[in-house]
Amino acid sequence: MLANDGNVKPKRKTVDRKDFVSLTDIARYRDTERSDYILQNWLRNRSTIEFIGLWELFNIPDFNSIEFDGIKNMSGSNSFSLTPKYLHQRC
Repeated sequence: MLANDGNVKPKRKTVDRKDFVSLTDIARYRDTERSDYILQNWLRNRSTIEFIGLWELFNIPDFNSIEFDGIKNMSGSNSFSLTPKYLHQRC
């Protein structure tokens, strides 16, 4: 997948024969200047948070589901904000 200008190509990483794509690169594909805002807005959506929780639960053996439940309960409120870095540090 290439952006219209051809400068952004999402990175793919293979681990244990499973392919993973960089969400940051997907956001850059959408808007190279404001990809951080795209990710932040995407991470405010409760459905997105629930999806991430399920994916992490199935794919990360030491995923901290108790800590994640607290994050999930806060999601959807107007004051809720989440970054990939914060999620990675807490869960």
